Amino acid sequence: MGRKDFTLLTDVDVIDDILLDERNPRIRAAGSQQDCIDRVLRKREQMQNLIESIAKEGLSTTPILLTSSATEKGKWVVKDGNRRVTALKLLNDPSLCTDPEFNQKIVAIADAHKDNIPRKIDCLSSENPEAIAREVVLRHSGELGGVGQIDWSSYLRTIYLLNNDIAADYKRAGQYLLWAENHGIVVDDDFPITNVSRFLSVKNIRALGLDVVDDELALNIDIKTAINMATRIIDDFGAKKKSVNSVFTPELAEKYLNEVRKDLGLLPINTPLPVSSPTMPPSTGAKAPAPVASPTSASDTSPLVSNAPATTGTSETATPKPKVGRPPAKPSWDRRKLFWVGAPQPSIPSSETKMRGVLLEIGQIKDVRVTPLTTAFLIRALIELSEKHYRTKYGLDDKRKLADNITAACDSMVEKKYLTPSQMQLVKSYTVTKKDDVGIFNVDTLQKYLHRETHLPAPQTINMFWDELYSFVHACWK
Repeated sequence: MGRKDFTLLTDVDVIDDILLDERNPRIRAAGSQQDCIDRVLRKREQMQNLIESIAKEGLSTTPILLTSSATEKGKWVVKDGNRRVTALKLLNDPSLCTDPEFNQKIVAIADAHKDNIPRKIDCLSSENPEAIAREVVLRHSGELGGVGQIDWSSYLRTIYLLNNDIAADYKRAGQYLLWAENHGIVVDDDFPITNVSRFLSVKNIRALGLDVVDDELALNIDIKTAINMATRIIDDFGAKKKSVNSVFTPELAEKYLNEVRKDLGLLPINTPLPVSSPTMPPSTGAKAPAPVASPTSASDTSPLVSNAPATTGTSETATPKPKVGRPPAKPSWDRRKLFWVGAPQPSIPSSETKMRGVLLEIGQIKDVRVTPLTTAFLIRALIELSEKHYRTKYGLDDKRKLADNITAACDSMVEKKYLTPSQMQLVKSYTVTKKDDVGIFNVDTLQKYLHRETHLPAPQTINMFWDELYSFVHACWK
C-alpha cells in the first residue's frame, strides 16, 4: 500500500464538495458539520495559528486525504487534514465560526490576505480503507505550535483504531470514553488513557454501569446514573485529581469505585446486583449483568477483569452466583516469575552466550517480588542486547540513546510485519522520556534504577513492563 492506492483530485471546492469527518479522532462524536467545526475550534490558540499560517503562506505540501461520502453523493469526506479543511472553510466563510470574538479575528485575517486564500484545492483520494489507515497513522509526527500536523495522543490514536476496526491496546478504556463523548461528556484530546487503561477493565466498567455485550458496551443501570459516573471518572483523571497510583492495586481501585458509587447513592461493588436489568435489550442472547464481586484474576490483560464465564449466545444462560468467602486471586502483574508459563520465548542462537546467560539468570529468579532490583538490571541488559542485535542485523543507525534506538527498531519491525501497529504504539509509549509526557515508567527509568539510589522498582511495575515489551524483544530475534 502506498501512493499507488491514491488518486489526485484537482480543484475540489472546500465549501461545497468537502465534508469534515464526524468520526475523526479530534472530532469523535459530532452530530453535524457545524458541530465538527465547533469541536475542532476547542483548541483555539492552535487553530488561530493554523488559520494565520494558511492565510499568509498557503497550505502545507502534505496532501489532504479524502474518500467518497457514503451518505452524500458527489461529496468527499476528509480522512486526514480536518484541521486544515476547517481553517479553509472558515477563511472562505467566517460565519461558520459561531463564537463572536473568534469570528472577528477570522474576518480580520481573511480580509488581510483575501488574495491568498484558495477555495478550490488539490487532494488525494482513495477507496481503500487499509491504505488510508496506514497513511494516516504514519503521518502524525510534529506539532510546530499548531501550524503543523499535531501528534496524536494515545487517546486519539485509540479512537482512530477503534473507529477503523483495528486492534487497539486500550480498547475497553477507549470504548468507555467514546461512550461518554457520545452522551455529551467532553473528553480532552490529551486525556491520559494510558493511566486509566488498566483501571477501566471489563469488571470495573461493569461497576460503572456498562456491560460488554457482543464486544460493545450496553447499560446495566439507568443512563443518567451511568453518565454521572462517567463524568466523575473523566473529571477526576482528566483534571489529575486522581492518578494511576490512586487505583494501582485492586484494593485501591475498589475503594475509589465505591466512593464514586456511594456519592451517587449506589451500593458498594461487593454487593450483588439484581439478576436482571430493565435497561438491557430483550432477546439479544446476552446474559443478564453479572454480580460485581471483589477483584479477581482472569485471562484479560487488565488485572481487574471479571472471572465470570463468557456468554454462550443463548438466552438461557444463567447469571453466575457470586462466591462468598473466597479470597481474591492475585492479578497477573503480582506474579512471582517474570516469564509466565507458556509465554513465547525468542530464538537465541547458541553463539549469543551473553544473551542466553541473561535469559537463564532471569529464569532462575524464584520471586520477582523479593528481587525487583536484580530483575530490573537483567531486563535492562535483555532489552539492550536484543535492540543491539536487531540494529546490527538490519543495519540501523545507532542513535546513541536506548529509547531512540527502540523507536527506530519499532518502525522497522512494523515494515517487516514483525510487530503490529498497535504493538508498535504500545512499545513506543515506553520510549517517551520528555518530562511533561513521562508516565509512571519508561525505558530511561531502568537506567535510573541502576545508577540512582532514589529510584527503586516496584515488582508489579517490572512485571507489567515486561508484559508489554516482550513482543519487542521477541521481534528483535526474528
